[in-house]
Amino acid sequence: VALIDLGIPSVPGNKVATDMQHRDPELVTMLITGWRLEEDDSRLSSFDLHLQKPILGPDLEEIVARAIVLHDSRV
Repeated sequence: VALIDLGIPSVPGNKVATDMQHRDPELVTMLITGWRLEEDDSRLSSFDLHLQKPILGPDLEEIVARAIVLHDSRV
């Protein structure tokens, strides 16, 4: 599972996610951002899951569990 922010200096997080998925198709990419994004934002398509900051413990637990299930389905 890769946790990636959109605001990475020098390269957009969605490009990082796409590049990582090309190298490892089983990898689950999770966007973690404080930016408010519309549901139709094209950058979201680069990620399997999306978590909005601030992150609460129960939200993180739930999305990590979803990421594990998704990863296991790809193996």
